[in-house]
Amino acid sequence: MRTTYGLVLGLVGMAAAARGSISQATSPNPGGFIQAGAYASSIPGIIPGADMSPAASADFEEHSFTNPGSTAADAAYSGGQVSNSSSGTAGMGYLRMHAFNSGPNSTSFSGGEVNGCWKDTFTVSNPGLNGQAGYMVFQVRGRGTLSANGFAGLAGIHTTGYKNNQELMLNALFNRGNSDAISTDRQRAQWGAASAPNVTRTVDGVVTMAVPITFGTPFSLSVCAMAQAGQRSQSGVTGLSNGTVDFTGQGITWNGIVSITNSAMTPVTGSSIISGSGIDWGAPVLTCDSIDFNGDGLYPDTADVDDFLSVFSGGPCSTGTCGDIDFNNDGLFPDTSDIDSLLNVFSGGACL
Repeated sequence: MRTTYGLVLGLVGMAAAARGSISQATSPNPGGFIQAGAYASSIPGIIPGADMSPAASADFEEHSFTNPGSTAADAAYSGGQVSNSSSGTAGMGYLRMHAFNSGPNSTSFSGGEVNGCWKDTFTVSNPGLNGQAGYMVFQVRGRGTLSANGFAGLAGIHTTGYKNNQELMLNALFNRGNSDAISTDRQRAQWGAASAPNVTRTVDGVVTMAVPITFGTPFSLSVCAMAQAGQRSQSGVTGLSNGTVDFTGQGITWNGIVSITNSAMTPVTGSSIISGSGIDWGAPVLTCDSIDFNGDGLYPDTADVDDFLSVFSGGPCSTGTCGDIDFNNDGLFPDTSDIDSLLNVFSGGACL
């Protein structure tokens, strides 16, 4: 039996070398990209933000976007007893991802993989510290589900950050929260699930990252994520295994700037932050609870929009169990921004 830990541990220590297509280094700024691949075998092990467009993919799609837009990509493969797919949506401050794989345990590491980033330029200024070193401390939140079934099912999602196209190195301000412990000198976080034989994991975690800065000097910051569904081993064990990553409802989102510190990592006051996009990154990017508003299992569909508008105007929900119509959780119940948010998320954008 040949075993791999490529989805859960194989990212550690790998170089983020581009392979001729989109990566965080070539991404628009401000903007980002999404890539989706389906693999009959040999799913690539990459770090989030690297280019995942090898010629061996059975199906592949990639797109970039510029602020204030968003983009999406999907891929699928089916052959013999193997089937897999991946899809994702990327916008400023969020990445929503889905990956699935099902196949015999003897398959040579088939899988679905999705990869993407958002990127912006920041200038942190402080009258008393300009020209000196410091840190901008920010958080990334991951929310979704992982499931792995059978003898060899595996699912995982990973996130990391880059300053000026270089992955962030570990420092004392980094905190991986409830993400899995990994051995690395980079600010990486991951959540994984491996079948034993059937595992479902609900993820809601916050990772704290710290980018070194020079006060008054612009720098680019990319936040990236990669999701993989595949196999943890190849063997002669009979039967099928599958894995699923479902980070479509909330996904990987910007959770706000926590603090600005000096070189001694002591928080300081009086700083201003200007972004190239004009976005105020001080607060979390709002994400709606779920755009399967009527709970019919179709995510999303026009019935969600119809039911939301019906309930908003005082009418009934077709299922009788529609959710809270303070859809974007801004405390205003209800208002037109809830409608705007629903329609924007429905069309692949961010919650407003």
